[in-house]
Amino acid sequence: MPRSKSQTFRGCLLITISALGSAGCRAKTEKPAPHAPQSAATEAPLAKSNDADQQPDESPPKPAAGGPATTTLPAAILESIVGCWQLEDRERWMIQRTGANGAQVVRELLEHADRGSKAGYAKRAALPAPISFNAAENTLGFSTAGPSHALLFVFSVNADELEGRWATSHAPGAAYEWLAGNVSLRRCAAAPNTPEKTVP
Repeated sequence: MPRSKSQTFRGCLLITISALGSAGCRAKTEKPAPHAPQSAATEAPLAKSNDADQQPDESPPKPAAGGPATTTLPAAILESIVGCWQLEDRERWMIQRTGANGAQVVRELLEHADRGSKAGYAKRAALPAPISFNAAENTLGFSTAGPSHALLFVFSVNADELEGRWATSHAPGAAYEWLAGNVSLRRCAAAPNTPEKTVP
């Protein structure tokens, strides 16, 4: 899948993804159409929420000075994110090194991933996604497949956790919109059988 050589998080962490067209996070000012609500649980399975009908968040962080994002990660951050991460029994992420200073993430769905339409979603989610770093915001991010729409995950490293937030784009080229609820992943209790390796 082709991707742009450079990506940018700007304002509320903008990102350009060639496979999806140019898109960025923005606050949603119009009211959602009543016939097409999307829940945070549907768009981003890792978002913590008790509201099954939750709408995209109307109050994302205020825009801040952005900067260029790069797939070349600082050595300390790269060292801190490589390995296995998991949220409860829903998903497991394997972050691997790519080349000398890069990384990619592979998501593994753990809940009924072999059943019906979720089997197709599991295959799409498992496609390796390169991770980008924004030095101005000190955040990382990657784009990935969602159950029905593209997802963007923007996160930071906090001790032994990855803490972040999902955004979704409902059409190629459409702006990303924040979803309510934060996500926190912890190191896997037991490392999977696949040894750590660097992907060429």
